[in-house]
Formats: sequence, structure tokens, C-alpha cells
Amino acid sequence: MLAQARAVHRRGELSSRDVASLLDEARSWHDARFERCLDRRLSEINAHLRTIQDRYGHMERAIESGDLESGRRFLSVIETIGRRVTELELESYSCPGNRVRSREGRVRVRVRAPRGRR
Repeated sequence: MLAQARAVHRRGELSSRDVASLLDEARSWHDARFERCLDRRLSEINAHLRTIQDRYGHMERAIESGDLESGRRFLSVIETIGRRVTELELESYSCPGNRVRSREGRVRVRVRAPRGRR
């Protein structure tokens, strides 16, 4: 259980570093709207990472005291927060003004054709 929670935290730290790097790039472009969007995402990610660390401590104490049920509940909370961190990282790549690709190198493009015209 503890290893799973640590893995979630490590992935969150990677997300935080990626978004921070993207924010540094945005600052060099002087794109205030993009910067604000990324800054909000990064702040949320870092707040969630602090919450994961806090819950990890509670989980560790619960497991040490033999309360595995509480440990599982804390792990579930940590995993849920970890999913939100991943969502925030992905949202950062769709901030207005983004000129770079996501960590996976994928770019989503949506094209709409007018109805009734061929």
C-alpha cells in the first residue's frame, strides 16, 4: 500500500515539474493569459501534492497501528487525488496560447466543417 501511495506522489511530482517547465516557457513568450492559466494549474497540483503527503503520513500511522482498513481508505483518497493531478496536467496543455506538445507528444486537433456544404 505504501509503495502504491509513493508511486502516486512521484507521478504527481513529475506532473508538477512538467507544468512548471511549461510555465517557464510561457513567461519567455510574454503571454499573460497562458501564464495565468498554467499558474493556476500548477498551484492546484502543488496543493494536491501537499495533501497527498499529509494523507500518506496518516496512512503510514494507520498501517503501523494495524488499522489496515483505514490505510486502504487513505490509499483510495491518495489515488483519487493523483487522478486529479493528472487531469490538471493534461488541462495545462490545453490552456489558451499553448505552443508546445504534451509530455506524450500528442496534440489534439478538432476540425469542424460547416453543415450542408461539401
